[in-house]
Amino acid sequence: MSKFSESLQKDLIVFGEHYGKEYYLNQTMEECGELISAISKYNRLTRFGENKSQELQIKSNLFEEVADVEICLQILKNEFSRNGMVNFWKSFKVSRQKERMKKEEGKSNKAKMFVSLPMRDKTKEQIEAKIQEISKEYGDTYEIVNPYHETKDGEKPMFCLSRAIAKLSECDLILMTKDWEKARGCNIEHECAISYGLQVLYE
Repeated sequence: MSKFSESLQKDLIVFGEHYGKEYYLNQTMEECGELISAISKYNRLTRFGENKSQELQIKSNLFEEVADVEICLQILKNEFSRNGMVNFWKSFKVSRQKERMKKEEGKSNKAKMFVSLPMRDKTKEQIEAKIQEISKEYGDTYEIVNPYHETKDGEKPMFCLSRAIAKLSECDLILMTKDWEKARGCNIEHECAISYGLQVLYE
């Protein structure tokens, strides 16, 4: 995976601030078009032997266009990923692809995603609807885990939290749903996930 040095990253931040998002959105489209063209020429070279005499130039051009696109994408990431959504979608896409590959091999084994969900002042119907919404959105990629359905009337909040932490310990990642910061239990779940190295996604 390509990484930019600290000094180069600082330069890219300056470029983004100087030219702005709109410029680099348009520039990225242009560079992606040039990369598509470079890939097409490379494919014709490797598959059909076209322009063999220009092999070095074609390869060099491909690498140059990859670099141009990476630079533009990194600048856009600097501008748009402050809320963590770029990393969220990368993680989601990678996990989904891994699951597809396992299904192709007949070895489906989804990663477990714990759903941290504020419940205070919410009805049973609202909580169940939220869990169903998340299951519909992420269920093809992750095994959704939330112990709400195990809760019984009269159970103390701390006991329910201990059950949630036990379930969290069996998971690969945690999804912090909207307004989690306002819920004491969610904050504890978040701290546990961070402290023990689970991947954390934010809605």
